[in-house]
Amino acid sequence: MFESLLLSLPIRLFAVASIGAPIEGVVVFEVVFAFLNFSEHSDVSLPPGLERRLAWLFVTPALHRRHHSRRSTELDTNYATIFSFWDRLFRSFGASTSRVSYRIGLPGAEEGMTTAAALTLPLGRVLLGESEEARRGVDEKPPHSAVM
Repeated sequence: MFESLLLSLPIRLFAVASIGAPIEGVVVFEVVFAFLNFSEHSDVSLPPGLERRLAWLFVTPALHRRHHSRRSTELDTNYATIFSFWDRLFRSFGASTSRVSYRIGLPGAEEGMTTAAALTLPLGRVLLGESEEARRGVDEKPPHSAVM
């Protein structure tokens, strides 16, 4: 995650410079964004009542965890970073709680892949002509389980 923030920094800085945004506003945004991004990627289980209330407006760790699943039906959900209503609006919302566990990672990628290997994965798949179904892991067995 930290690597992707660093890699996107030049693009974000160019965009900020292009629109002439005030530096104070950019700093406030980056601090808030970083805090929320780290919190949604945390491995924290919230109390069920608090999680249910927060999830109506905000992306909780459990909601975003589903987005990192190896299953395409779960992977293609919960894209929002701060507000969960965006996913509801664009019909990409997938309910999740801290009681559900997911097998996370890239579909079809080996466990423990280096950052460099992960970054070159899309290029290799294009050159090898791998099908979309195989790339998305559609043929995988359901790997997640609910812990009740």
